[in-house]
Amino acid sequence: MPRWSVEHVKQPCHYQFYTCMSSPVVAHNQLMMMRSIVLHATLRLIPLLKQLIKGLQVYNFVDILQDHCGLCQHFFVPTAVDNDSEADADCIMQSILPQLSEKGTVREARETAIVNFLQDFLQETESADDIPDGDTLPLTVPRVMQWLTGQGHKPLLMSERQEFKIALHVDHDCHQRMPAHRICDPVVSACARKITFPVAHMDNYNSFKVVMLQAINSDFGFNRV
Repeated sequence: MPRWSVEHVKQPCHYQFYTCMSSPVVAHNQLMMMRSIVLHATLRLIPLLKQLIKGLQVYNFVDILQDHCGLCQHFFVPTAVDNDSEADADCIMQSILPQLSEKGTVREARETAIVNFLQDFLQETESADDIPDGDTLPLTVPRVMQWLTGQGHKPLLMSERQEFKIALHVDHDCHQRMPAHRICDPVVSACARKITFPVAHMDNYNSFKVVMLQAINSDFGFNRV
């Protein structure tokens, strides 16, 4: 099968694209179909790229991209980034800001246990060689970070790292609100960098891990889970 570039779509094939191709899908129409697909993909992206450039120009970022394209490449294209920018277990735990009850109470003991469970979960994830089944994404610490905060890397600026905090809350009353339920997931507010754990369903590390895996694997977007 021949390789095609944008130059090929300059040939008179745009009529088929705009009017929808109605020719039979047979071998001798292969080139025409390929050119129509390339043209469709190209024209669909042009407005998006123009809008992106317009937004970058607001901050003069286009000039920076032109002068430092190598440094900025990983902002747009997945690459092997410096390990210093990749989230790890220590980074997340240092950012955790637990909201604890009065010291010495039963609630405070349960909340402290949740913090310890989270640390164990992150360290286990970091040291594990996870091989996903089927379409399941591999579980990594950056993926947990993405689930928690909407970003899978550490804050880039040192000043941002010092201010980067994840509020950890514990819900002790889910059974009072919903007596008949059997399980509920942690509530993540990624933009606010806040997570609330349902302590009633996490009385030991194994149950904590089961609930966490279910919540992370069932999340399909950047939103409130």
